[in-house]
Amino acid sequence: MDKRTFARWIKKQRRGLGWTREELAVNAGVSLTSVARWEQGNARPSRLMAEKLQHLLAHPSRTEDGCKAKSLGSS
Repeated sequence: MDKRTFARWIKKQRRGLGWTREELAVNAGVSLTSVARWEQGNARPSRLMAEKLQHLLAHPSRTEDGCKAKSLGSS
């Protein structure tokens, strides 16, 4: 998948879940800047992070450690 295709995919998936960029960043364990750069097509995540994102966005109720995904309002 090229940068532009990945950028469109991640943005579409995130929006489909009703998540903000910040919520995706928190759940993926990355900076808000990283998410913004990916969505703008200015950067691509590492292969490992891309796999984590694919899993997270395909199964939004779970994070990698099996816990429920975090929202900004939860502790």
